[in-house]
Amino acid sequence: MTPAEDGVPETRASGSDAAEFDGYQEIEMDAVAELGVDYAFRLEPDGTVAAVTGGVERLTGESESTVVGTSFERYITDPDLEDAFEAFHAVLSGETVRGITLRFSRDEPLWAEMNAEPVTRDGEVVAVRGAVREATERRRALEQHSAAMRGAIDGMALLDDNGHYLFLNEAHAELYGYDRQELVGEHWSRLYDGTEHRRLAEEAMPAVRTVGSWRGEAEGRRRDGSTFRQDLSLAALDDGFVCVVRDVTDRHQRQQLIDVLDRVLRHNLRNDMNVVLGEAGAIGRAGDGDAARAAGRIRERARNLLEISDTARAVREVVASDGDPNATDLRAVARRECRLLDDADADVTMDVGGRPVPVACTGLRHAVAELVENVLEHACQAAEATEGTADGSVARVSVARTDDDGATMGLLRVADDGPGLPTMERLTLEEGRETPLRHGQGLGLWLVNWVVTRAGGELSVGERDGGGTVVEVRLPLADGAMADQTA
Repeated sequence: MTPAEDGVPETRASGSDAAEFDGYQEIEMDAVAELGVDYAFRLEPDGTVAAVTGGVERLTGESESTVVGTSFERYITDPDLEDAFEAFHAVLSGETVRGITLRFSRDEPLWAEMNAEPVTRDGEVVAVRGAVREATERRRALEQHSAAMRGAIDGMALLDDNGHYLFLNEAHAELYGYDRQELVGEHWSRLYDGTEHRRLAEEAMPAVRTVGSWRGEAEGRRRDGSTFRQDLSLAALDDGFVCVVRDVTDRHQRQQLIDVLDRVLRHNLRNDMNVVLGEAGAIGRAGDGDAARAAGRIRERARNLLEISDTARAVREVVASDGDPNATDLRAVARRECRLLDDADADVTMDVGGRPVPVACTGLRHAVAELVENVLEHACQAAEATEGTADGSVARVSVARTDDDGATMGLLRVADDGPGLPTMERLTLEEGRETPLRHGQGLGLWLVNWVVTRAGGELSVGERDGGGTVVEVRLPLADGAMADQTA
């Protein structure tokens, strides 16, 4: 145990100087200077104050000469006497106590934090010595913080500079399987195994000291030895730090399930469907009539399943992405995806050139691709049915900047003269959810809704004059783009 770790002068367990006043005084004066405590003390086994140093008068209201020779209980408030005697007798039995909080009797009681340890000679405890820091302001701040934490759902705790618990709410204690009071005064490392303790000590604690906070995942250890995954957030205070813990075991289990399903969709399903496509192609080439038509239907369904597999992978990429997305030019993305329309059997016009429209939107490429493919499909259907409209255009894709209630947004607009979006698909696109009686035909429109909603944008679906569908996506401009909008 060192002073830097526990706030108590180093124990001198051997040699006669440990019990001599002059040697003791030198040790304790060094402690006051090095530890920044308000005063240090030594008590005889009967509780009599043998020596005090530092600012004892500020805490007790009496001078050093008056305090020496009196019993320590004289200066402790009645409600805290039981705790004081319990700590005193624990030290007499050879234990070291730390983080004891007591109130000193004054007109307005003063709070103090105390560490104490035994002074030994020839293997016997001959005195109790310790260091005390005045903590009234700290206690008031602690009470304010703890009042806010008590009803919190997440596990929350306050720890001192050395990592010992000052306060924790019920949720924090329950996560680890302890009662609250069992952890007060304990070091946080008790709740992690050796490997995780070392990692957090090397990674998290330096970040709290240098930048003021740290957040990440860790593996906590419960009282029964079992472990659980947790989100862990640490934030520095003037003389300690706040710890917030949330059990994310269920989230990790869900992620494992998602990974398995993703692997099935990406590998097993794709491989099997490629085999089906190949076999159906062989059947179609070898046969005619009903056999060839059946082979064609099989190939069509297999291609649909492969598209679902690709969209599922895109959904996973969007949902799993972390952090803030980089600014992306909506025009450039739309222009790139519209190249798919070059060989379309329909007359499609595009207005995707001009000034960049930078937006910050995770999964933007996937959402634009889905809408462009959708308009292509409907345009081709309309071209087959009507051979084009009077102006020769059956679909349109455009990108622009628009002002909505004073806010400049990026606007992607896709329209077609097709049969229109089915009601089920329209509701899925607008609301982003299904019911037992309402199911969309695929994941694509879900993906569009998720991408737009996550970016803080708006999505609307309407009917086009003369028939068909109009889908409009409005996305906030990326940070920094607003300053350039008048350039």
